[in-house]
Amino acid sequence: HLKKKGLHVSQQDTNDLLPAFQKRYNLPAFTLEQIRNQKAADVYLRRDDPYEAQALLGHADLATTSGYIRHRIITVLNAA
Repeated sequence: HLKKKGLHVSQQDTNDLLPAFQKRYNLPAFTLEQIRNQKAADVYLRRDDPYEAQALLGHADLATTSGYIRHRIITVLNAA
């Protein structure tokens, strides 16, 4: 669950709010998981530090983080 300043945002709230946000700002459809993975890949590419990306994602095993980063980078390269 997401918490900020004591405000609880449920998964259902997120599912309801995200499409409205995307429509309001004329954004393509995306998931919060995609944003999370993009941020981790960005941290890795900018700082060349897989451990910082690992900490950001909260993974116990660096191999898990590497999989997320590798997947995101391959996706971006294939779209180019």
